[in-house]
Amino acid sequence: MKLLFAHDHIFYKYNRDYYSNGNFPQSVLLRYTRVFEEVNFISRQRTTNKKVDRMSLASTERVNFIEVPNFKSIRTLYKIFEAKKIIEKEVTKADCLISRLPSSIGTLAINYAIKHNKPYLVEVVGCSWDALWNFGNIQGKIMAPFAFFKTRKLIKNSKYTLYITKNFLQSRYPSYGNTCICPNVYIERVDEKVLLDRIKKIEGIKNKNEIKFGLIGSLDVEYKGHETVIKAFSLIKDRIPRFRIEFLGGGNPGRWMNLSEKYGVAENVKFIGPLPSGNAVYEWLDSVDISLQPSNAEAQGRSIIEAMSRGCPVIASKVGGIVELIDSRLLIKPKDYFNLANKIVELLNNKDIFVEQAIKNFEEAKLYYKSNIDKVREEFLLKFKNYVEKEKVLI
Repeated sequence: MKLLFAHDHIFYKYNRDYYSNGNFPQSVLLRYTRVFEEVNFISRQRTTNKKVDRMSLASTERVNFIEVPNFKSIRTLYKIFEAKKIIEKEVTKADCLISRLPSSIGTLAINYAIKHNKPYLVEVVGCSWDALWNFGNIQGKIMAPFAFFKTRKLIKNSKYTLYITKNFLQSRYPSYGNTCICPNVYIERVDEKVLLDRIKKIEGIKNKNEIKFGLIGSLDVEYKGHETVIKAFSLIKDRIPRFRIEFLGGGNPGRWMNLSEKYGVAENVKFIGPLPSGNAVYEWLDSVDISLQPSNAEAQGRSIIEAMSRGCPVIASKVGGIVELIDSRLLIKPKDYFNLANKIVELLNNKDIFVEQAIKNFEEAKLYYKSNIDKVREEFLLKFKNYVEKEKVLI
């Protein structure tokens, strides 16, 4: 059976191989090849002449990568006609569709699946309203309500819908069909020694020469909270021990460099760039004392769950699925850098809470072990595949 997978993700092509910035490495694509005989992935692409060192290999057997031109800016909007032709062609060739929403390519693919009577499954991994409203420009705010109601309608009528949150996305985008709760974030089983090492690290924090804070998120978007972090530390830079803020993620650091200079913390800020998913990120998280994720919008928070699995205390925003993960005492309102600053100081001054959060996060992260999640997802995908096969017989 041939599956078409649709999303706005950008794959990087080097020679004949495709690479991902972390969202779709081989391990993720294998979820689908375990169930379907062939997978065609339609998305955006970029070709590079340099070897990709800090991304994950995506290329794997029985997965074909099909390029859709970028039509998501005013400058490239004219390419939507070419994109529509490609998407419709691929939908007609496939037996079924899995569309990950919110995404422009995913939305168009569902429209053509409905037109050509192709069964589809929706993976709801975020809120289109939050993503557009907090994108950082007036165009996003104008598009937010239209995208919200369009996405809501598509999901409501979907016969198979997978949600990555326990309650948040279900409340905004209810479905009348078969549903499944299956986090998009998974982690391998973590040795208890990681927690013991973390507690030992916390016990000796007052003797450290420098305390490290970390934030994971693309530098090219407004909503990951870089500005909130920089402003928060400008308020407490003279009230806490020597510190360093490390921003992990791809993109242009220019504006954040300028902002950190403006607020007098430039010498404390370091831009790490992207790292391959897996061990490289975990090793970095093990070096971080406190993880910060004051996002303006977040469906679930991959980086938060990864930090939790390393026993790392996390201070985050009270948005989306984050409230299902983090102790309410360490949640702030989006953009509330005053409260973020206070919670940082409070955590540093209370070792008991520090240790308590490390243990609580480590235990909560066990719910996201790969073996548990893979079983639930595979059973749901098989259920969908069986439905598709029955539909083919009826046709």
